Amino acid sequence: MFLRQVHTSTIKRTGRYGLPGLFFWPLLVPAIVDGLGSEKANEKLDADFVQKSLHVQIVRPYSLVNGLILVSY
Repeated sequence: MFLRQVHTSTIKRTGRYGLPGLFFWPLLVPAIVDGLGSEKANEKLDADFVQKSLHVQIVRPYSLVNGLILVSY
């Protein structure tokens, strides 16, 4: 699905602090916090896109419809 392309990479974000954290343990705390925050941000992003996306619907003459259209390239 197209939503996966806009997700933040939890592994990359955790690795930025986690790898140096193996040598300097205080860096493990931001690695864990950032990793958990990234997963929650992806879930919120999915919910937001589903809410704003256009669904199969009829657009009546002289009416407006607002939403997102996701297209693969």
